[in-house]
Amino acid sequence: MGFYDPKFPVRNAAPGFTDCVYEFRVGDYAAMSTISGGSVLYGWFVGKPLRPQSAAACGAIGGMAAFMYAYQNSYGRLMGYKE
Repeated sequence: MGFYDPKFPVRNAAPGFTDCVYEFRVGDYAAMSTISGGSVLYGWFVGKPLRPQSAAACGAIGGMAAFMYAYQNSYGRLMGYKE
């Protein structure tokens, strides 16, 4: 019994990329769209001289962050650390 033993049943002890992406739930997709949309709005309102370029850059960064957030949640569920 280690310090980081899973609290929930383990469904996949070594999930790959496709396993984690297939495990995305509706809440993960909702979080991804909210984070990405918020990033685009932030880039639009903050980037006064170059609004479209700033919104696109912030949207790309926010989209990557949102995907990593959803991937982390999915990985945790497959490994038994989250439910």
